[in-house]
Amino acid sequence: KTDTEKAFVLGFVSMLGNIQLIIASVAGVVVFTMLLVAVSTMAMTIRERLREVAILKTIGYGRPLILALVMGEALFISMVGVGLGILLAESLRFVDLTRTTQGFLTQFDPVFSTYMTVVGAGLAIGLISGFFPAWQAVNLTINAAMRRLD
Repeated sequence: KTDTEKAFVLGFVSMLGNIQLIIASVAGVVVFTMLLVAVSTMAMTIRERLREVAILKTIGYGRPLILALVMGEALFISMVGVGLGILLAESLRFVDLTRTTQGFLTQFDPVFSTYMTVVGAGLAIGLISGFFPAWQAVNLTINAAMRRLD
């Protein structure tokens, strides 16, 4: 029996099982890990800036503004990461994946909804990672912030 190379690759892939489920599971684990790293990073950033938060509260900045500043920083960092990721992904358009992977992968051509999913995940990671440290900073009193530094 003879098959084309594409049919052989498809038959080989079908023997591996549900590839989409495997890839979705790995992607979910990666996103969850990125969320944990982002939360840890933002919490460390707020701990390092307790003096600045206390000074902002002392000169009259309100809770909503401090919350917005911390959340804005988290969203900015997250969106820079999303932008770099999309830029790197778009660079795959210039690589001949069919030749490089010997037909296992075809040309990289994601649809618009894929990019919207990536941006949505980036926004969610930014919002979640910034919310808990921002809430901690907002609820911290000036005295407690200054005491923690000494």
